[in-house]
Amino acid sequence: MGILIFVVFGILNGRLALRLGLKVPFWVLMTILGTIGGFFVTAIVVAINYKGTANVKEVQDFFTNNPLKMLTMLAGGVGGALLVRYIMEHKQKSSSE
Repeated sequence: MGILIFVVFGILNGRLALRLGLKVPFWVLMTILGTIGGFFVTAIVVAINYKGTANVKEVQDFFTNNPLKMLTMLAGGVGGALLVRYIMEHKQKSSSE
């Protein structure tokens, strides 16, 4: 599911960069990095609520057994991609003024 987010938002933000006259490979890379950053930030926020032992199996079960935790991390990834899109749109508006 995470790879689908990379592909979809990479294509959408790449098309937007092309339409705005920005460097497409740079903004596609920024979209991927923003999505990964969003995943990591929300994973840290979710991990703060972990109250078990520091065992690898238990931590994996904590993240994978509850679908709400996985959906929260996916939402964070989407948020990272949308943040890059907002920066692209704002960059274009501020440079045209």
